[in-house]
Amino acid sequence: MQTWQPTSAEESGYFWALSDAISIVESKFPSMLVPVRDGELCIFSDYSGQHKGAQFEAYSYLLVTEAEVQAWLPLRDAWRQNYLPDGRRLSFKKLRENSRNRAFLPFLDLCSQLKGNVVTFLVDSRIERIADFDVKAAFPDCFDGAESDFTTEKMFRVAGFLALVLAGLRREDQVSNWVSDHDEALETHERREGLAKLMAYLIFGFAGWRHPADCYFGTTESKYTLDWYEDLSAIPDIFAGAYCKLAATLPFRFRNRSIQILTSEDIAEQDDRASTVGRWLATNDGQLRHVLARLELDEKRDVRATAQFMAGWRKSC
Repeated sequence: MQTWQPTSAEESGYFWALSDAISIVESKFPSMLVPVRDGELCIFSDYSGQHKGAQFEAYSYLLVTEAEVQAWLPLRDAWRQNYLPDGRRLSFKKLRENSRNRAFLPFLDLCSQLKGNVVTFLVDSRIERIADFDVKAAFPDCFDGAESDFTTEKMFRVAGFLALVLAGLRREDQVSNWVSDHDEALETHERREGLAKLMAYLIFGFAGWRHPADCYFGTTESKYTLDWYEDLSAIPDIFAGAYCKLAATLPFRFRNRSIQILTSEDIAEQDDRASTVGRWLATNDGQLRHVLARLELDEKRDVRATAQFMAGWRKSC
C-alpha cells in the first residue's frame, strides 16, 4: 500500500500533476516515504530562491509525528551540547561559518535518525504563476486587496503546496501543527488568517475532506516557539537551499528513463554545501525519507511536472 494519497482533482492543474508524479515514483520505490498518520502531526517548512536572479524557487516541508519528535529530542540535545551549545541556528545560508560548518555533517547524521518525510517542490523561476485564474477573485476572503502580485503568488504557492502534502500524507481527522519560516506571505496577522482560509479551501479541493481536524500554525519568530523548533525548521531549510543549488545537475525530464544514476563527480563543481547534502542523500539509509517534485519548462516552454528522489543504498528499493 502506498503512503502517498494522490489527489483525484485533475482540475487543480499543476497541483494534480505534481501529486500524480509523486505517486508514480513511489509506485517504483515503495519505501520512498514513511506513514505519518498516527498521532499528532508536526509540519515545519522553509523556502529558498526568492531572491533576484535565482533560477529556481524551493518550498520544502518536513512532516513528522509528535511521538517521533519526542523520541528524537534527546539525540538533538546531545548534538546541541557537542556542537552548538550557544543556541545558534543552523541554516543553509550560514553553513560556511566555522562552528556551523563543523556541526553540519553531525546534524545530517542526526537528521537520519528522525523518522519522517521531507517533501520539496522546486519551481522554475520563469514560471510566473501556477494558477491560470485570478487568485484574488477566486478567493476574495483570503486577501485584503493590498497584497502585491508577488505576495499573492507566494501565498498561493505556500498554501497550495502545504495543502497538497497534507492531502497526500495526513488523515482527515488528524490534528496537525505547522511552523513556517517567517516571510512576506505570513508577515501580518491578516495575511496569516487569509492564508489559513486559502489552505482550507485548497485541502477541500485536493482531498474532498468535509470535516478535517484543526491545523494550528505559527512562525519561527513567534514568542510561543520552543527552542527545538529552530533545529527542525533547519531541515527543510537545508533541503530547499541544496535543491536550488543542485537543480541544474539533477535529471531534467526523464523521457523514457525511469532511473538515472548520478555519481559524486556529477556534483563536484557545485556549491560545497549543496554537494555535501547531495552526497549524504545518495548514501544515507536512515529513517528520514524525502522526495523532490518539480515544475519546469520543456523545450517548447510548456510547464511539466516530474518527481524524483535520491535512492541511496536503501536495499528495500
